[in-house]
Amino acid sequence: MTRLVPMASVDAAWLGMEDPTNLMMVTGVLVLDGKVDLKRLKTLLDKRLAPFGRFHQRVVRPRTRAGLPHWQDEVGFSIENHVSHVALPGPGGEKALRELVSELMSTPLDMTKPMWHVHLIDGHDHGSVVLARIHHSIADGIALVRVMLSLTDPSPKATPGRRRAEHTNHSGPLDSLPATISRGFAATQRLLDNPGRVADLARLGAAGAYRLGRLVVLPPDPVTAFKGELGRRKRAAWSDPVPLD
Repeated sequence: MTRLVPMASVDAAWLGMEDPTNLMMVTGVLVLDGKVDLKRLKTLLDKRLAPFGRFHQRVVRPRTRAGLPHWQDEVGFSIENHVSHVALPGPGGEKALRELVSELMSTPLDMTKPMWHVHLIDGHDHGSVVLARIHHSIADGIALVRVMLSLTDPSPKATPGRRRAEHTNHSGPLDSLPATISRGFAATQRLLDNPGRVADLARLGAAGAYRLGRLVVLPPDPVTAFKGELGRRKRAAWSDPVPLD
């Protein structure tokens, strides 16, 4: 049996909030110029996601409510289970793409496998579209953007091998745990060197607890025409690019 790694508390919280009406899933869309070959995309994903261990791990649920979920390497991981190829219905275009993105945003990920999926979409006006769905326990929106951009090269002449080595030698957006631990040790040492700081933090903690208590006893929100039962259908929308200069 492969080794189990405890899930961080914040990631476990995202997993615990998963609900059919509130999917804890981050969705990113890349609209590309030109058509993308499916086989080449699978090869690229297999190579460039290799440094990010979470993309090869599935979730093992705790046996009791008091326990934390764990990450476990999936035996026999296959990229084939995480890449789909679809085409927009005719005549294609932006409206058809929005409808498909909305449908995929409303579809839960397979929780028995590593919680991510990439869809190669044909039939758009400009070329292929790559849509990635990743569970929030693996990455937040910024990390997803960085991962998706890691699939691209600065120029058409760049070689996949050189780009992969770059990710192998440097920490990716999902591998920040050692740095977090180091910062924690450094903060502890600063407290030991400055005991007065402990009292300051205690006062801040008490103030935070007071504000949290105020939130707990607030009355329910009033009933309005804008409130109702949550639905499972998501709607995707976006605007044309806005120049930043």
